[in-house]
Amino acid sequence: SNIAYKVEHYQQDVTGTTYTLADTDNLTGTTGETVTATPKTYTGFTENTTHPDRVPSGTVLADGSLVLKLYYDRNTYTVSFNSNGGSAESPISGVRYGATIGAPAAPTRTGYDFDGWYKEGALTNLWNFATDTVTANTTLYAKWTAVQTAPEIANYTSGRTNTNVGSTTITVPAGTQNGDLMVLIFTINGGSAPAAPYGWTRLAPENNTGNDITQAIYYQKLTGGLSDFILNHGYNNNRRTSWILLCIPDGDIPK
Repeated sequence: SNIAYKVEHYQQDVTGTTYTLADTDNLTGTTGETVTATPKTYTGFTENTTHPDRVPSGTVLADGSLVLKLYYDRNTYTVSFNSNGGSAESPISGVRYGATIGAPAAPTRTGYDFDGWYKEGALTNLWNFATDTVTANTTLYAKWTAVQTAPEIANYTSGRTNTNVGSTTITVPAGTQNGDLMVLIFTINGGSAPAAPYGWTRLAPENNTGNDITQAIYYQKLTGGLSDFILNHGYNNNRRTSWILLCIPDGDIPK
């Protein structure tokens, strides 16, 4: 009795076909006794009962040379990619527990820059492909930043006048269509900018740029077809005004 024998537990490596010794149980038994190894529970591993080197049981030898061996394979998982409106990315399957994965090709999305893959839909924690490991079926989420581009100006018109005429009629240029955003930039050399024309909105309070020059910006989304409009700037001792009207196709209302 009290004859030593061992049970060795081998875990599959993250890559390749090799296994590494994880634990050794030093046990005792009686010479000639048949003993059976008890498997351990390892998170992320499942015992491989068909491994060719597996020795699950044996007879205790008087010289203490009996060694039983159990092998454990890493569980495998799938990593999926939610591109959040971008180009589709194929999932990566068969990823071993504890393994890292290579970064897929960056997805594309018109009008956006790709800002990386994140661990949750809230886009809080960036996945680090060099250090983060897979421990379960995983979905990564693409983050995007809208590309800031200058709006296309399809049409524009401009003019200047003396304020002794009291008002100016501005003609919307031909080719402007319903849905286009019209932006009027008005400048007066002295005095205050006029109230917004009917149907228009002033974007911000007037701005005195210095040298007694005042500027204001107005906008309107064209909905009723082309129509002239009148800017009532009043009489002001022959001081000059100038304006430019920009027409932006399908432009967004300023916020």
